[in-house]
Amino acid sequence: MATRPPFSDDVLPRRRVSRARYWMRRLWVGTALVLVLALIGTGGLYGYARYRYGQIHKVDIRHRPILTSATGTMNILLAGDNCRACLNGRQAAAFGTGSEVGGGRSDVTMVLHLDLRSGKASLLSIPRDLFLPVPGTTTANRIDAALNHGPEALVEQIEDDLGIPIDHYVSVNFDTFQSIVDDLGGIDMYFPTPVKDAYSGLKVTATGCQHLDGFQALAVVRARHLYYFQNGSWHYDGFGDLSRIKRDHVFLQVMAAYVQHHLTNPLAVNQIVGTVAPQLEVDSGLALGTMVSLARQFRSLNAAGVPTYTLPVVVDPGTYYYRGANYGDVVFPDYPDDSTTIAQFLGQPAPAPAAPGLAVSVLNGTGARNQAATTASSLSGLGYDIAATGDTAPVGSPAETTVYYSAGHRDDALALASHLTGLVAVGPLPSAVGPPSSPAAVASVATASASGPAVSASGPTDPVTAAASGAALVVVTGTSFAVSPPPIPTNPTGTATPAPANPASAPAQTTTTTSPVPSGLGAPTPAQASLPDFDPTACPPGQGS
Repeated sequence: MATRPPFSDDVLPRRRVSRARYWMRRLWVGTALVLVLALIGTGGLYGYARYRYGQIHKVDIRHRPILTSATGTMNILLAGDNCRACLNGRQAAAFGTGSEVGGGRSDVTMVLHLDLRSGKASLLSIPRDLFLPVPGTTTANRIDAALNHGPEALVEQIEDDLGIPIDHYVSVNFDTFQSIVDDLGGIDMYFPTPVKDAYSGLKVTATGCQHLDGFQALAVVRARHLYYFQNGSWHYDGFGDLSRIKRDHVFLQVMAAYVQHHLTNPLAVNQIVGTVAPQLEVDSGLALGTMVSLARQFRSLNAAGVPTYTLPVVVDPGTYYYRGANYGDVVFPDYPDDSTTIAQFLGQPAPAPAAPGLAVSVLNGTGARNQAATTASSLSGLGYDIAATGDTAPVGSPAETTVYYSAGHRDDALALASHLTGLVAVGPLPSAVGPPSSPAAVASVATASASGPAVSASGPTDPVTAAASGAALVVVTGTSFAVSPPPIPTNPTGTATPAPANPASAPAQTTTTTSPVPSGLGAPTPAQASLPDFDPTACPPGQGS
């Protein structure tokens, strides 16, 4: 019999709460920037600015890297909390109370990357159902569940699992979204075709440029079950949260333009800031001076020109069972596209190769014959020193290939993951992992010998025990992945170096367990995709109110 996950408030039956997975907690970058941009109008009124800043709720988040001084960039995590306990009576009646739907989750997770030198920005959306290792454990969960354990847990998961450093955190109680749109006088959007969503309340029957009030705007941004009318009949979009993310990006750009337009009206600025500030939550390190400085520097930013990305994923269309528990809808990371997208988003090069001789242990996580040994052979061909191989208990099907790392080796883990294709995740081992503290810990996993890595004779083991063999990284193999061959070496003239005469000395080639994408799963999604012709967009110039 299937069991519930260890934290029942982290994983909710999707059918029971699909309607209640409330849009209105979605944090828009536009909403977060409302306060930042509006402060431009109050930059000279320091007393007023301090008063409004004092209304913002502050939360302490430890271990925040400050990138600004070192790289001239800043990453701001923008999260939307779907806490039902925060709803008013009317909303609770429609979407569920805190007792009916406990805890909180980040239905929207975005990272805003700011280049303080060039004045440019980029935005990355992380799908809420992305299934990743939970830092401090050897289990996994959807990323939206991290916020249920506090903002710091969400920050740590993004830093530890995706390698994206976070400087600041911003979250908002989205009960105020309708008021913000109404404070702006409504927003115009162009609808090429009628659309509807019974779950969100969206119902647009007319085409062309339509004026949306706060309630109607919410119906647009929360729509995950969209139907569009085309060629005389209704059609289902079918891409759920991934389609919503694309629509959200467009709405964000439209909303930001409206905010910039209203910055010239002090009364409107005061009204908007008064609406947002009491509902805003930021990390305690995001000082008033930083907000004002950002507002001044990015006041002329063209939101329509900001590159937007969505982390590539592979969709599991069915109900996912992990270690016997029902986790509902999940999407899996897709390597190496994920690492490439993150590097492009941050304006950084791809992960650097690991140092030669880095010790790695490999555990067979599926029970497939010789999977650990074959994978270890391929990693050895890439220059890794195999400390041990063994078996560990399977967690489900499909299963991610997970690269666990000991303290100080996150970048090495990301570099190894970049050599893999398929459903691949990266996560830290529990903090207790370190040099083996007892002979028993070492004995539980056979260490490498002169003849190569040995296989544990004690049966299934776990990543923590495997790391006790002295490995900096532990690879737990999954259902579908491949190890890429090493790059073909070149000589100083730039031509390929001939293959060695002795085939036995040649590096190991690609190791594929099965297809990189298992049967029954969707194709990997792109990092950037054009908007379908049925989705709303900004009104053409000269149209709208």
